[in-house]
Amino acid sequence: MVCEVNTSELLDRIGHDAELLQEVIELFFSEYLTHIEKIRAALAENDAEKLAKAAHTLKGSVSNFACSSAYEAVLQLEQTGKHNQLDQTEQAIQKVNEEVSQLRPVLESIVKDLRS
Repeated sequence: MVCEVNTSELLDRIGHDAELLQEVIELFFSEYLTHIEKIRAALAENDAEKLAKAAHTLKGSVSNFACSSAYEAVLQLEQTGKHNQLDQTEQAIQKVNEEVSQLRPVLESIVKDLRS
């Protein structure tokens, strides 16, 4: 499913500031892999609490973009940690990666439209 960003909500959040949005997007994507690495480290340590905390942090970052499908994917990942369902984590990480990869072009298109 392609990420459906609530564009008006997103623009309201950033005051219709294209430069600020671009900075937030760049920061998110530069830190995204760090979040995933922390999640994978928690999984390698079999530490459900660490996994839930790392996923919670990622969920906060994703929530900035008003994309419900990406948010729901990260929420599901967080729940695997909270409910100690580590056997479901790889599938949840894959879903998060899919959603985030679809989020990038959507956000870049919004920035491009704001700048034109």
